Order: sequence, then C-alpha cells, then structure tokens
Amino acid sequence: MLFRSYTFVHNPGAVDSDGDSLYYTLQQSLKEGGQLIPNYQFPQASNYITINNYTGDLIWDFPVNQGEYNVAILIEEYRNGHKIGSILRDMQITVVAGCNPPPNITGITDTCVIAGDTLDITYNATG
Repeated sequence: MLFRSYTFVHNPGAVDSDGDSLYYTLQQSLKEGGQLIPNYQFPQASNYITINNYTGDLIWDFPVNQGEYNVAILIEEYRNGHKIGSILRDMQITVVAGCNPPPNITGITDTCVIAGDTLDITYNATG
C-alpha cells in the first residue's frame, strides 16, 4: 500500500494566566518513574521534526513510516527572566495510511476585539 505523508502540526495550547513567558523544547519521552528510555530516538522525518520555542508549534515535516511514536514537550515558565516552573507533556502520535490531506484554511489571521463586542468572521476550508 502506498503511504503518503503530510506535515503534522500540533500546539499544546499552553497559556499562563499570570502573563509569564513560556518556552517550549522538544524532549525525549520518559518511561515509568521518569526514567530515560534506553536507545530512544526521535521519530524519523523526511525533512525535520522541530518545535517553535516561542509558540509551541510542534512541526513534523513528513513522517516516514506508519506507526506509534512518542515525543515530549517541555514547557518552562519564566517571570522577569527567572525560571519559576515547568511541566513535561509526553504524547503519543499515531501515523496511519489512508487519511485525507489536511484542508487549506483561509480567513483573518489576527484581529482585536473589545470585551463585550461581537466578532462575526468567515473562514473557508478547501481540500
């Protein structure tokens, strides 16, 4: 069976209610008890697997093979330049054949709304 791969993008959606800075790094997954997994390797990619340190976007540019993969995202919280906390988010990604390509979504990318006002916008999805 022919396996066609698409870029996988995931954002953990982390927010900080205090307005502190968040910094994201891609980490290896851990096993029970927080121990390192012997011989762990990041998933294979046609081009790259990376994370945007400031937005948290995990970008896996074309998984090579179908299967189950694990990665972890370390999210560090900084206040006034000092690290005050962190959390490690471990996740499993399943790559399967036969999925439709992701849609192309167009519409407003950024806008400002005053609290209490109504925002009525249209997005288009094709594909």
